Amino acid sequence: MGRRAGEAGAWWAVDVGRSPERAIPAVDVPTLAELGLGDEVRPTSWIRLVVATRPFAAAGAVSGLWLAGWWLAALAAVPVLYGWSLTAIHHLIHGSLRYGARTRSRLLTAVSLVLLESGHALERTHLQHHQTDPTSDDPEGYIESLGWWRLLAEAPLFRYRLWLWAIRNPGSSATGRRRGAEIAWHVAVTALAVSLAAAHLAGVEVGRVGWGIVAYVGTQHLANATFAVLAARGPHTNWGRAAPTPLIAVRGRLSRWLLFGHVWHLEHHFYPEVPLPLLAAVADRIEPVLRDRNALVVTTP
Repeated sequence: MGRRAGEAGAWWAVDVGRSPERAIPAVDVPTLAELGLGDEVRPTSWIRLVVATRPFAAAGAVSGLWLAGWWLAALAAVPVLYGWSLTAIHHLIHGSLRYGARTRSRLLTAVSLVLLESGHALERTHLQHHQTDPTSDDPEGYIESLGWWRLLAEAPLFRYRLWLWAIRNPGSSATGRRRGAEIAWHVAVTALAVSLAAAHLAGVEVGRVGWGIVAYVGTQHLANATFAVLAARGPHTNWGRAAPTPLIAVRGRLSRWLLFGHVWHLEHHFYPEVPLPLLAAVADRIEPVLRDRNALVVTTP
């Protein structure tokens, strides 16, 4: 198992070692060429454009609906905004949209500001999560081992634990500067929302814009905590139940849309360079390989 993140007794002292029951091991899988896949799994210009820009379109739509007084519609659109933004960050982390390094990093920061997230911190923790060395840390995977009550208490802190691990295990200085700016933006906007809520309680009128900031920050925090629960108990973990193998493939039509394409979790670990919308083709071709390795197939709607 890996080391612990922090000293004993500290609030961040959680075991971030890899669980052999959950962590996806190194598996000898066919190359994309051996699967007969080439252009079919390369991102088209349309996919690159849509995945990278729809977070900003969704943020504009949510803001417009709120300012127009349609606050229920605005709140209903927040899960789409969150899902699209997190999906964009995920693609940018892996470089699967094939943007140049500078453009990719700038887009990662821009989407992070929309999501009140630190994409460059997640880049550090998520790429670590993809490591297959059984002795290395897995700062994302630890949450899967928590019981339900601890998980619910931990979910709002999950983002901050990932950031802390990234800070303690830094990458390049340029990445560190961007990560620091993203975290500072999160802290500033969250503090503004708390101040506005406190002002309202003190009898100060904050107006529609002020309440919009409060609602936006609140729903983003709620969405992030919900994501943490899904990460720990989603179908890719066999709903948190014991499984005979960590190789768990998910199959389902509706879940593809509800999970914004992240239903192909196992295939993504095998081929992280393939954009999520194109992993369906990989899933079809790799079925015999999964059967040979006794993978567990979880069927969802």
